[in-house]
Amino acid sequence: MHTPLFSLNKHTHLSLFLLDQRNMGGHRPQRREKPLYIGLFLLLWGWFCGPLSNEAKAHKIGLSKGTYTATPQGLQVVWDLAQGDLRLLLPKLHAHRDKKLTSASLHASHDAIEGLWRQRLLIWKGDKPCQAKLKETKPLEKDGVSIHLLYLCNKAKGDLRGRIDLLEDLAPSHRHLATIPSPKPRMLVLFRNNKTFSLKAGTSPSQKHHSFLVMGIEHILFGWDHILFLLALVLLGGSWRILLGIVTAFTVAHSITLSLSVMGYLVPSPKVIEPLIALSVAYVGIENFFVQKIDHRWMLTFAFGLIHGFGLAGALNEVHIPPQQAISALLFFNLGVEAGQLCLLVLALPLLHLAREKAWLTQRVTLAISSLVTLAGVLWFLERVFS
Repeated sequence: MHTPLFSLNKHTHLSLFLLDQRNMGGHRPQRREKPLYIGLFLLLWGWFCGPLSNEAKAHKIGLSKGTYTATPQGLQVVWDLAQGDLRLLLPKLHAHRDKKLTSASLHASHDAIEGLWRQRLLIWKGDKPCQAKLKETKPLEKDGVSIHLLYLCNKAKGDLRGRIDLLEDLAPSHRHLATIPSPKPRMLVLFRNNKTFSLKAGTSPSQKHHSFLVMGIEHILFGWDHILFLLALVLLGGSWRILLGIVTAFTVAHSITLSLSVMGYLVPSPKVIEPLIALSVAYVGIENFFVQKIDHRWMLTFAFGLIHGFGLAGALNEVHIPPQQAISALLFFNLGVEAGQLCLLVLALPLLHLAREKAWLTQRVTLAISSLVTLAGVLWFLERVFS
């Protein structure tokens, strides 16, 4: 039986007053608590709420798309990316007053764009490098830009292959969706630690599986709302049976809706799902103030897990997985999510247990952490509703 963190009755203020008086009465260990709590609060504030401005859209990933088509001269490349990513790559890029890239501003930056892609997107045929030539740049709808290049390979012999060093210059979560239409149509998901590709048919399936596995791990570890939700759920402690039930309920629930969304059976709008995920974080933080026992918390976790599953599916839905790869992509992405979640809990649960044994995780510290979780959830909700 878990006792409530506090009860709202007439004795609450008296108890807090007597505790403060005891702290002022000369007992040295108690006088140290207030600076400790203040320092802990500031530390947790910086850790939890510092990323809010950058991670408010917690499930948005940087995404670019490339089509790589072999030609008699070499390789034709069409890159589509967000204008913000292009400005990140080229900070001195000519732009309109409202920071929109127009056809004229892109034309004025022709040499800079060509030089960047020549240095950071490398193509070889056999052992000989191909030379990049920028053919066209044009703005796209929804703040995008399309870059058309031709890589001349001078009739070299061998297979075409490439390395996208540009991925090192973009955000760590950025994904490049590479479409190779011939000789066998296929799609690859590339990122910083997986930035090479070959146009040769018969790309190893393990390479594709590795891409989605890593994407799932990174998605849960960089998803601050998922992390706070899980930590808030286990913050109050409980037996291993109860905690295992909570985590299992979350896993089963988000796996169901993740599958439904990726397979296209049920795809609710992120404008609805993202604020609901933020509210789930705030709700659990508030509930930690009042909950008396967590034996049945797995039911709440299952309900919220269904919502979180739609959020987790956002990464794969943005990538637009071809139907023939959907099942394997879903399987390995989900395995990555579970691996990241397991790593998080394997680290967090023993530390929470140790903190309770050493009396570091006191009632006041638990309330302080729950307050920060609630605040983070509310701020995320407001950001996602009004952004």
